[in-house]
Amino acid sequence: MTENEQPGISRRTIIRVLVGGGIGIPIAVESATLLGMLDEQFGGGGEGDATTLSLANGGADDLLSETPQVERFVEATQRDRKFVAKVDFRNAGDAPATFALGPVVTGGDIRVDGVRETETIEPGDRTRLTAEWELPRGSEPAEVEATTTVDGESTTRTLQFET
Repeated sequence: MTENEQPGISRRTIIRVLVGGGIGIPIAVESATLLGMLDEQFGGGGEGDATTLSLANGGADDLLSETPQVERFVEATQRDRKFVAKVDFRNAGDAPATFALGPVVTGGDIRVDGVRETETIEPGDRTRLTAEWELPRGSEPAEVEATTTVDGESTTRTLQFET
């Protein structure tokens, strides 16, 4: 140790720590903010509890009772902006059929386009249709159309959800 050196942390080390913190802390804060915004806009998966929705106009046992096919409402949930509806479809008729859900209309009368459809289901076969839509921020689904198509003939019913 020379006469001019003092024991402890050097002036150079202190300056390095202060400059590193002065640059590093704002970068870390801005990065966390950006990642949070991106997750909210595009991810949004894990936050918030899912809300289970019930049909207001009944018919959970057979949504389109006028068709030989059986369309059974399983569940509908909403988590943040993501709306998911599940329906079991059994083709009890004698011709191939498809089942579709959509479009969705929100409580604010905003139409969210998009139809989710099964592949062609042969007589005696069954499937579950899980349909998803991204709703506008702050909105809730009010209704969705359910459609069964056989030989080009479609039967449609509007399913309304309790609010």
